[in-house]
Amino acid sequence: MPYKPKLDLSKYDLLSAKDKLFSYVCEKAKSWGYDSNVECALLSPKQSYDIGLNRVWRVMWESGSYNWGIDLSFGGVTFVKYDGPWDTSEPEIILGDPDGWYLEPYYSFDVGFVPDTPYADFEDDQSNSIITITNFISEQLMREIARYPKLLQTIERRRFEEFIAELFHGFGYDVELTGQTRDGGKDIIAVKNVDSINLRYLIECKRPDPGNPVPVSTVRELLGVKADDPATKALLVTTTDFTTGAKSLIERHRWHLEGKIYHDIIAWINNYNRIKGIEL
Repeated sequence: MPYKPKLDLSKYDLLSAKDKLFSYVCEKAKSWGYDSNVECALLSPKQSYDIGLNRVWRVMWESGSYNWGIDLSFGGVTFVKYDGPWDTSEPEIILGDPDGWYLEPYYSFDVGFVPDTPYADFEDDQSNSIITITNFISEQLMREIARYPKLLQTIERRRFEEFIAELFHGFGYDVELTGQTRDGGKDIIAVKNVDSINLRYLIECKRPDPGNPVPVSTVRELLGVKADDPATKALLVTTTDFTTGAKSLIERHRWHLEGKIYHDIIAWINNYNRIKGIEL
């Protein structure tokens, strides 16, 4: 008798398939002793965009194995614990390919169902001037990033700039975000008065592909910007790290420029959520 998967999504349309998959993921999480209300998430296209990802219906489970989303896109997967063996001959889930949608896999258990048709609630930001930050980033984004910090590594680059701007806004800075077609090499200007002393920071945001450190040339460029546009200090914020040469240059100019990496951003997020009283 041929093997039958426990869940076959090939016979469902988009909306039904994502609901079936989310229900199955929650039950599997519970069977392994996880709290599905904490570990699992079903995001709408707008919620996905709000946390810096593509406009999709997204089923997520942060505790999943790294390859789950990738393997799902190949047609089937057997759910196992971290150290368990794969058995692709007996997959628990078979994914179909209904008309009008496809699967977009990410690391961990993160599968997006992406319709071909555009969403009316989405508009590209075509701003090309400096604009003041007023709640660009929702409380939902801060909560989701705090729960799933790896999302920072794949967040849309413009969304990452808005995200960092909102963090500084939450820390009490007056914040300006430059437009997408800016010139000048700085993404954010943050100003604050501390003990009757005015502070002004120039902030450049870099969200490279995971594993790609920021090169020394980027540090040199920001140092040049600060020399031409005097400020208290320049900050170079990245979701990865810096090359050895970049670290050396930052250290030599540490009173003019600081580099902040992934773990620094996580600390900022935790502080932001504490200040705002955001509970996970």
